[in-house]
Amino acid sequence: DGNLALEDIRADRISIQAEDGDLEARGIEGELFLTSDDGGIRIFDCKISWGRFRLEDGDLEIDNCTGDFDIVSDDGYVQRRSIESSELDVRVEDGDIRLELVGGEPDDINLESDDGRINVELDSSIALEFSLASDDGRITVDVPDGAVTEERRSFVSGELNGGGGRLRVRSSDGSVKLSVSSSG
Repeated sequence: DGNLALEDIRADRISIQAEDGDLEARGIEGELFLTSDDGGIRIFDCKISWGRFRLEDGDLEIDNCTGDFDIVSDDGYVQRRSIESSELDVRVEDGDIRLELVGGEPDDINLESDDGRINVELDSSIALEFSLASDDGRITVDVPDGAVTEERRSFVSGELNGGGGRLRVRSSDGSVKLSVSSSG
């Protein structure tokens, strides 16, 4: 029941359990397994070979990190900025997802929110196929001309830079936005 700050930890496997309170971690290297009941989590400047996060209540921010992640959050937003990841799976029950993917060659990215918005910004050099779906929300796509191959009210799909990886985004009750940054 308090705040925790971790810095420059390198290990094959790191496991953290937090009950109440905020966690800030910088310079983590290795596998990271994190569970949290109630508190904000901020992770930055890390090289995570594999991350598995399970959160009940609280927000998660990941900045300037590389690695593959499996994230499940019950109630809170998940924000990832300046990320390089090949595999990413984020499921949020009641909250928003914001992802800024800056490079690398993503293989498989799945983002899903039951009740929240999903915003994805991709570096212009990333090659992937995308599919976006929203049962009860608006889909906005800001990608280069010709990238969209199918567009319906609740579904949009397409391909960027010849494809390669896959991006699947689904929101049951929220808007979905995909954009490509102008800087390469």
